[in-house]
Amino acid sequence: MTDEINDLIDVIPDESDYYPDTDVFRQTFFNINPIGDFNEAYRVFTIRYEQARDLENPEGNGFITYKYMCKKYIEYINWWNSTFGDKDPKYVGKNDKLKDPEKFFDDMLYNRIFAVSKTTKDYYIFGTNTFETLRRKLSIFKKVHLKQDIEILEEVKIIKKSKPVKKDDTTPF
Repeated sequence: MTDEINDLIDVIPDESDYYPDTDVFRQTFFNINPIGDFNEAYRVFTIRYEQARDLENPEGNGFITYKYMCKKYIEYINWWNSTFGDKDPKYVGKNDKLKDPEKFFDDMLYNRIFAVSKTTKDYYIFGTNTFETLRRKLSIFKKVHLKQDIEILEEVKIIKKSKPVKKDDTTPF
């Protein structure tokens, strides 16, 4: 699902005067994390977006745009999943619960940098790749191998249909 959302986000113009309608908002933010009230999230988003769209983003490479906010929410989700995703929900602190889009905008979390910390074990296993890069590579790998597996199965079916096995009277089976 993340690849589909990334593809959708890549199409969104990276301009500060772009303003998404409710359909685009639903396809991006609510596909990333469909928790919470959509109408309230869109209302809070419009307020925060109006306040932030003329400001320079914290990374210092342009203004805060809708595309930037979408990417920051995906970063937040990836960070949260790598930090708390494996834990039982009852052991995740009240302030550390996964935030829905409404709370993400209300707390202005798009101004924070969510870097997924890597341990030495992570560097040993994955190298310098980011988790998002590895997820994309995995989805491509799965698509390619699924297609190859289907082709192999089709070839096996063709071979079985074309070469019927004759039973010999001398075999006990």
